[in-house]
Amino acid sequence: MIHAYTGDGKGKTCSAIGLGMIARAKGHNQKVALIQLIKSSKSGEITFLQDMGIEVYQFGNGFVREASNEDTESAQKGIEKARELILNLNYYMIILDEALTACEAGILSEQNLLSLIQNANGSELVLTGGTRLPESLEGHIDYHTELANKKHPYKQGVKARPGIEY
Repeated sequence: MIHAYTGDGKGKTCSAIGLGMIARAKGHNQKVALIQLIKSSKSGEITFLQDMGIEVYQFGNGFVREASNEDTESAQKGIEKARELILNLNYYMIILDEALTACEAGILSEQNLLSLIQNANGSELVLTGGTRLPESLEGHIDYHTELANKKHPYKQGVKARPGIEY
């Protein structure tokens, strides 16, 4: 099954990592991996996941303001890692964090992501990020959750806080 979490609201990564996905799979002794595209820092959730024995791979250079060749190469390496894990057949769930954001930023082609989805070999593949789901992927997604930003302290000048935003 293919899952997607999109929207302008906070919580796309947390939905995939939290009780919504990884914790449940790990609670049933399923093998899970998190592949982060774009992100490069060690946030609170990454430390927690690694402490819990979840494999975490980061292929990013931080936020993408203007797409560079380096960003595109990093995203491609992340997709190649996902393909490798899918072919391994030992993974119940693979989370591709910020995959949809990478498509929006132009550092990952929708076709490349679609090819990965079509060859998921029965793995639960979870895609996060982005404000919308590309039309080319809609027919291939089994679950789609859209998170809406109704209110966020960031708009009042509150900076990101450890343990809350990262």
